[in-house]
Amino acid sequence: MQYCITLCDLLYWCRMNCYMLL
Repeated sequence: MQYCITLCDLLYWCRMNCYMLL
């Protein structure tokens, strides 16, 4: 999920999805 963290920096909505995946 490291890739998601990088995207989170660019995409705000991805940040929420990252937490859900965790």
